[in-house]
Amino acid sequence: MTCVPSWASRPALVGLALVLSACGASGSAPAPGPATGGQAAPPAKTLVVGIQREPTDLGVLFGQATGTTAGGAGSIKIMVHDRLAVEKDLDRWEPQLALALPSIAEGTWTVNADGTMDTTWRLHRNVRWHDGAPFTSDDLLFSFQIFMDPDLPTTGSQRRFMQSASAPDPLNFVIHRSGTYVDAPQGNIGVVRPRHILGDLYERDKEAFTNSPWFTTEFIGLGPYKLESWELGSHLDLARFDDYYRGRPPLDRIVVRFVGDPNALVAGILAGELDVVLPVTVDLDAALDLKRRWEGTGNQVTVCIRARSRARPTDGAASTAVATTVPLPTISSNA
Repeated sequence: MTCVPSWASRPALVGLALVLSACGASGSAPAPGPATGGQAAPPAKTLVVGIQREPTDLGVLFGQATGTTAGGAGSIKIMVHDRLAVEKDLDRWEPQLALALPSIAEGTWTVNADGTMDTTWRLHRNVRWHDGAPFTSDDLLFSFQIFMDPDLPTTGSQRRFMQSASAPDPLNFVIHRSGTYVDAPQGNIGVVRPRHILGDLYERDKEAFTNSPWFTTEFIGLGPYKLESWELGSHLDLARFDDYYRGRPPLDRIVVRFVGDPNALVAGILAGELDVVLPVTVDLDAALDLKRRWEGTGNQVTVCIRARSRARPTDGAASTAVATTVPLPTISSNA
């Protein structure tokens, strides 16, 4: 996981994020019964995470506002779901579901004679949804259809530059734009959604589609951890997804607890009840005090201060940004 600032509508933004982490993940009690050879099974690797605000959803509902991502809630989504590409640092994007970002040199980013533009996304093989169904370019085509649907309140300025998309085969997805667009390699078509779960519902009843439990308690994603249970108002249980296409995730289980009081979050990590507190949940003074108290231990307080002044381009113009970031703990083997 990486400390990445979110874009704001204002031209300048100064943000602060804090991560408090105690040494190592918690170990649960060994599973009952002997393991192979009579040896006791090793304790499960469990990470207990504290966030201040419970997510409103995991599938990102339409018209998403700050309330769905603030107070650490946004960090949970990246544990359970993947995208075509992800922003690792300020304006440094890396492929995720895709093998590589579109490239002029590779012929996957082309500007046509009429001024239109095409980007081709080549996908990883053997990607599966958490229910075991295969992920293909048809899911991206379905997600694109939802992203472009004028009846659904989708956020994102990229939509107005897109004209169409195609899936020439299960492992290739092509986006066609009306003109050149410098941020095309970000691959933003909204949240990737499973056609096999949502397709019929979307065609039949769009209102029922937007209220589907897939967005919340029955979420099925593509990330390194899958939703096991969601106790509303209390916690989420996530389990390792063994068929994750980027390799076996390192943790067996992640428990995400919702703790509304920042002081209770600090008390929880001091008492050993929490392993990590995700941003933005604890004020700077409390975090710095905790950092002083933890000097000489392996525990960490990470502060991310972000400042940016940026013009968002709508054509091929150059863009500028200034930022300072500090990496956060990794929870997947290929983050």
